[in-house]
Amino acid sequence: MRNVEQNESLARRIKRRGPIFVRGYFATKKNRNNLYFESFLELAALLHFENDPTVNFIDTQPATLLIEINGVMRPYTPDLLIRSATGQLTYVEVKPSEKAARDDILSKHEDIKRFFNSHGRSFEVFTEVNLPAARLKNLEKMYHGASNFFNATPDIDSALAALPEQATIEEALTHLEAANVHPSMLDYLLFNDYFKVDMQTDMHAESTIYSNVA
Repeated sequence: MRNVEQNESLARRIKRRGPIFVRGYFATKKNRNNLYFESFLELAALLHFENDPTVNFIDTQPATLLIEINGVMRPYTPDLLIRSATGQLTYVEVKPSEKAARDDILSKHEDIKRFFNSHGRSFEVFTEVNLPAARLKNLEKMYHGASNFFNATPDIDSALAALPEQATIEEALTHLEAANVHPSMLDYLLFNDYFKVDMQTDMHAESTIYSNVA
């Protein structure tokens, strides 16, 4: 399985010119199975929805449907299917923004959206614009640490008890070490929204985290 933490950040791989296709499997807690992806942008979308607390289910390439596009019935396979906590199903097309802005693609997406809306489903297009580079880089790091606990039961209570309501990342790691809690628990708490951090800038030792537990 491809690990999302690499020497070159995912954000840089998406942004640079040249081939951006890659295949792999994404470990998720929002499906019983690992999720297959076919591009760096699809991987970024999976990170985004895995981190979204309003989404409780994700699937990739969920079905191939016959849809009327530009007056012709054509097979169409959505890249993603997500289900919200309220049960709303949304099909997602993952596309680079430059391509998504083309007139022919806009027309195609309107036909696809019309089809899904007529069946009580939602449709949206995900581009790199939805996930700014700093946020994506932070999500990569958080996910890498949080994934250490995907096949285990993390001791959340001990980690929360060890941490003050506000601290720098460096201070938080010192508190966890003193309590004999694995340092990756900080990534787990951040990724799962127990703590907040500024996602608009790259995280570093002096970044401040804030408790999000009522």
